[in-house]
Amino acid sequence: MKFGKDIDVIEQLRETIQTSSFIKSVQKINSGLFDASELRSLTTNEISQLKDQKNYSKDWEKIRVTQQFSADNIISSTFLGKTVIGNLTGSLIVDGFEHQCGIINSVLYDVQIGNSCFIGNVQTLSDVALESHNAILNCLSVTHGNKKNFGVGQELALAIESGGREIRIFPEINIDVARIICSSRNNKKLLGEYSELIDEYAKLVSSRWSILSKGAQILNSPKIKNVFLGEYAYIDNALNVENTVMISSKEEPCKITNGAFVSNCVAQWGCVITTGSVVENSIFTEYSYAKRQAMVFDSLIGANTSIAEGEVTSSLVGSFVGFHHQALLISAFWPEGKGNISYGANVGSNHTGKEPDQEIWPGEGTFMGLSVVIKFPADFTQGPYSMISSSVTTLPQKMAFPFSLINIPSHSFSHISPAYNEIKPAWVLSDNFFMIQRNELKYQERNKAKRIDIKYDIIRPSIVDKMIDARNRLTQIDEILEVYTDHEIEGLGKNYLLEKNRIKAIDAYSGTIQYYCFRELYRHVLMQIDLGVVGKLEDVDFKKGSLEWLHAKSLFASELQIKSLTVANVKECLESLIEMVQDIANQIMSAKKRDDVRGKKIIRDYEDSHSPAIDNKIVKSAFEDVERYRININRILNN
Repeated sequence: MKFGKDIDVIEQLRETIQTSSFIKSVQKINSGLFDASELRSLTTNEISQLKDQKNYSKDWEKIRVTQQFSADNIISSTFLGKTVIGNLTGSLIVDGFEHQCGIINSVLYDVQIGNSCFIGNVQTLSDVALESHNAILNCLSVTHGNKKNFGVGQELALAIESGGREIRIFPEINIDVARIICSSRNNKKLLGEYSELIDEYAKLVSSRWSILSKGAQILNSPKIKNVFLGEYAYIDNALNVENTVMISSKEEPCKITNGAFVSNCVAQWGCVITTGSVVENSIFTEYSYAKRQAMVFDSLIGANTSIAEGEVTSSLVGSFVGFHHQALLISAFWPEGKGNISYGANVGSNHTGKEPDQEIWPGEGTFMGLSVVIKFPADFTQGPYSMISSSVTTLPQKMAFPFSLINIPSHSFSHISPAYNEIKPAWVLSDNFFMIQRNELKYQERNKAKRIDIKYDIIRPSIVDKMIDARNRLTQIDEILEVYTDHEIEGLGKNYLLEKNRIKAIDAYSGTIQYYCFRELYRHVLMQIDLGVVGKLEDVDFKKGSLEWLHAKSLFASELQIKSLTVANVKECLESLIEMVQDIANQIMSAKKRDDVRGKKIIRDYEDSHSPAIDNKIVKSAFEDVERYRININRILNN
């Protein structure tokens, strides 16, 4: 199911309950893997054959088999309790080798085994149902215990470690659902209806069986308990997997491997938890990862986000967050994601000898530099795509300037606390557009999620509105000063702003807003011409169009003093756009060239081991954009 940004959580949850393949699989197993008419008792000859093949049962009458059952591949195994066995013919590729389907050297208690399955060297297999084409090999214990509903309805204390934004989970949950529930604490009606539906969901999946859906495999793992494995889910060499649901398919298999320790977890389509990672009381949404000894506790991880080496606790982490080094993130409400946590970052000062009841709301695309320390509470949601420079310690604050750089102070002022940092609003726009170009390409190339809407454009309506608000606050000052704090300009947080950087930020915001308007005009015109709606510029309809175009169109009068669009001023706008795109490409090139100049001064063979700026993938894409804009705009103007 695909959730939108402004979803009706209750309606969508009702739909999920009606359509969930997880619920249907559990209920199918609860009613019996095979119909009673398909089953029979073992024949006297079959019992004799099983005994000859060194199998044992305290009561052979408790074993039921399908009509096509063959005992040929059941060897050296013990059957205790009730067992249902399907047609064990054919072969499976298991752990890289082809195995004949059957049961070898294993102990089974109350198990349902579907057609074409392989069970080998399992010391204890109890209260488990295998649908078909499953394999369980070289495991000490695969069982189902006291927790009967696979953790559905358990609470996660997201964003506040001590509680306050708790959410009850279900296997298909995603960031949008969690965002709305966690941030709607005053909406008692919504929370009540949501909880009632979760109770209903939990009852529907109550089961005495751990379940392996078609094609799922469990290999070389000592302890597996209370699990649901969706189709073609895969567990191999995991230390422990307990109270866990793996939502999976043949095209998007979910995997837990290589020393992972997983407890009370949901892992969705395409997820991988591996290489010694410890995951407890958490949800990994589609195509998210934990690897290299990552530690994730009481958290929900968004699509395409990879957690490696560091620790995430009590956090709602959105899509495309880079977390690839030893770092700490605690009590974060970050549904927008798309940011970065660098090595040594400590984003977790959520209490000072009291209780862990504070939180941080990073903005979309927030970049936490090396060894930063972020003190709580903090809110950067109105400052998306801002960068906090290496080794900076930030005070508790609310910062509301998009694309900012927060750095250590370059000046000292007698009337400003030395604990204040220096802020440069819009610095990413004026000095580091490379970051924007790189991120947009990264989102497009790396996105594998199919059930959420990923916005690739960074310069888009919601971000532009924040830029306009920020620019207006910078211009609407009572008097010009050498330096400003949040007393003079709201939203600076616990940082100071120099006058020269205020002027530079105003220009950068205004220029980017203008670029956005011209870009959306270009897209609107080009779409109508390419789709054959109109043949030439004179016939373009500017009254209707995409939400992005209508938003941009509303800014033409206020931002550009263009009250109505004519052929003449549209041509001027498109010609100006070519210059803007060229300027952006040149800025991206310059930013990368600075790396080349510095590198050659420091590393003696830098030129031999690093590609020059002109060959950089991001730089090349920027100049390819220039050429594409030039060709299309010339075609529009000459049509």
